Amino acid sequence: MQILIPPRQLFALGAWVVFLTCLAPTLVESSSHAQVQEKSIAELIEQLDVSNLEQRRDAVYELVRRQATEHEVMVALAELVDDRDEQIRFQALMGLARAGAQAEPAIEGLLECLENRDDQIRYRASVALGKIGVSAMPKLLQAWTDASSQMKVGIARGFSLIGAEAVDALPALRKSLQQDQGEHLRFVAEAIRAIQPSDEGMLLELANNASELVRIVGVSALAALENPSPKVAQQLRQALGDQDPKIRETAILALAKSGLARQEKSGLILQMLSDDDHSVREAAIVAVAKADLKTADFSASLAGLLRQRPRTEIGNSLVKCLLSIGTEAEDALTDLLAYAASELDGDASGDLDQEQLAQAAAALGTHKIPELLATLDTQPKLKPIVSQALALAGNAGMDSLIDAMNNDREIVRATAVQAIGGIRPLEAGLLARLNKALSDPSALVRRTAVESLLRTAEEVGGETLLKSFASGDDPRAQLSKAITDNDASVRAAAIPVLALLDFNPEKVREYVTRGMRDGSPEVRLATLKTIGSLKQGVSDNLDSVLQLTEDEVASVRAQALAALGELEAEGSVEGVAAALVRGLTDEDTNARSQATRSVAKLELSDPDVLAALSNNLGDDRELLEATLGALEVVGPKASSLAAAVSQLVEHPADSVRQVAINTYAAIQADKSVLTGRLIDALNDKEWTVRKVAAERLAEIGPAAKAAVPRLFELLGSEDDSDSASNAIREIDAAPSEAMSLFMDNLDSDDRRTRFYAMFLLGKIGPQASAALPRLEAMLQEAESEGGSEFRTRFLKQAIASIKGEEEPDSDEGSS
Repeated sequence: MQILIPPRQLFALGAWVVFLTCLAPTLVESSSHAQVQEKSIAELIEQLDVSNLEQRRDAVYELVRRQATEHEVMVALAELVDDRDEQIRFQALMGLARAGAQAEPAIEGLLECLENRDDQIRYRASVALGKIGVSAMPKLLQAWTDASSQMKVGIARGFSLIGAEAVDALPALRKSLQQDQGEHLRFVAEAIRAIQPSDEGMLLELANNASELVRIVGVSALAALENPSPKVAQQLRQALGDQDPKIRETAILALAKSGLARQEKSGLILQMLSDDDHSVREAAIVAVAKADLKTADFSASLAGLLRQRPRTEIGNSLVKCLLSIGTEAEDALTDLLAYAASELDGDASGDLDQEQLAQAAAALGTHKIPELLATLDTQPKLKPIVSQALALAGNAGMDSLIDAMNNDREIVRATAVQAIGGIRPLEAGLLARLNKALSDPSALVRRTAVESLLRTAEEVGGETLLKSFASGDDPRAQLSKAITDNDASVRAAAIPVLALLDFNPEKVREYVTRGMRDGSPEVRLATLKTIGSLKQGVSDNLDSVLQLTEDEVASVRAQALAALGELEAEGSVEGVAAALVRGLTDEDTNARSQATRSVAKLELSDPDVLAALSNNLGDDRELLEATLGALEVVGPKASSLAAAVSQLVEHPADSVRQVAINTYAAIQADKSVLTGRLIDALNDKEWTVRKVAAERLAEIGPAAKAAVPRLFELLGSEDDSDSASNAIREIDAAPSEAMSLFMDNLDSDDRRTRFYAMFLLGKIGPQASAALPRLEAMLQEAESEGGSEFRTRFLKQAIASIKGEEEPDSDEGSS
């Protein structure tokens, strides 16, 4: 019998099917999670040994979630602290830290972690040791005696967390301060401070230590004392002359809130405002507020320092300090502007913080606006600073701003127009004045008005800008005139507005065509930059763009060549490749660089293009790296240049060598030849270059097994260990010729090297049968002594592989 289901019910049924289908994976996942939650502690510990990584993660997460602290759990977590999987490592260390004193069985494993290459493992292990508390003290002190500097860092962190109960460590710590050298001394000093934070004599001792690292801790600790003696103030004054800027920074902040006389504080802070170090000057600015020095007298002293024309970086700090004082510093405005003008005349004007200068000028008092505008008569270069100050003044300075719009002097009107462009929120009345300025008799004012509209449209969006104008004040009519203005600078400024305001498409094409043919290079350049942001702008004007690739002005040619890169790759039409070939041989370096980038974007591999690219594998670093990048994108189609690129793997600059390796790997199709070149790169003097070579070898896979012996050697290098181990895992093969190398390292002191030696012997397979007696003896010894389960597992896997047997479950997450 046929059953008919009404349409509405059919729809509802379909919705349930879709819902249940989408929910199914979640249900499976939830079921899996529920199963983990239902397992016993023993079952979860057993699950830590399975091959499936997600199951191992689930097990360790659940053990930590339950905050299980049984002895066997602590032992199991201790085995995982240097697991290959980062999530498992961190969860194990978190679980041990949470267990506190109950994690005492893991102390030995945690101490071993303090020598690990991963700084996060070292840090988390030290936290766990500190959380174990006073019961860890005997083993921590015992380990301290022969510990390396790196290990002492972790032990000292543990002492710091234990705090006052670690008092028995003080003799060893103080002895270390007297005899040791190295970065670990900072952590030694921190431990002493944590154990006895209020011992003024001990802290003074730290502040006078020969090590800068220790003095930083001592001075910081002295600053935190609640009732310091006069000796502390004297020590802090002395610290102001310390060679380490961190100490000077800490000292000036401490002195600012100390009980020193106001006049002495003022002198010390002024002194530190001229310090050579930026962080110290920043601290001195903060100290002004802490010492309550925001006064006219203090700002007069700052103005006096500005009159001495200090170095730009110090001047920036003095200006920032005036800014922090505000209206109390209004009498310093004249000196502030004179300093700004002198800096703009100097060689270091690029380092001058003009935005901060404008903020300070505005903060010193809006009634000073006439004085600000008056400076433009003698210092027109201050226009951007003054205009920004006017904008920042906002409504408070509006009357002066409107007066400036009607001023007879064009520089004043232009400055006011520029200020309007920076005022937020947008106001229709001010925008109407901006629109009116587009027809000002002065080209400077007209150009500034266009630039202000452009900046505003870029910040708030063209649509928002247009809606902000009152009815009848649409600026597009005036902008259309600006695009055909008789002054080239106005035309060049108006062209970019096309991309942001909703101009008629026909008008846009007319203006772009006109701009591309303009007699001014400035306008042609602006037009080329603009069409790249217009939809199909380059395609619609391709003939003109191609023509401009041969312009007489180098900057125009370069921009035209860059514009060609905006074409769709599949839309490369006749003439584009030829233009780019010409660009690749242009006499101007920037033009060649832009042509190279466009070749990369379009993925061109024409013989003529490749020939031109090969000629740019020369001395100019920027062009060379751009050329290599283009060849990398082209890939195997550029294999004819493999020999030339191979030579660059030995370039003097390490950044070029890195790029050359990536490019060579992309274009060299012969994996054997590529592997050989990458092996050579593994001997590079720079670890960053070796890292890139290892990464490319990892991508090759088993075909790169010839590189494994060298990668194995790099396991012992702190810089190379991670990249080498990753490459070895990805290659997942080993040459039989390296068998003796691996056997020699089966008893290596380095855990990672030791386990990879076993792993790689297994990857050689039956050809490594000579290693079986040694491996089987090691397995028997490990099982009889109840040694590391990881060691046992690796040995079993290697033996099974060499015998040609099915391997036991592999350890997805170890070492």
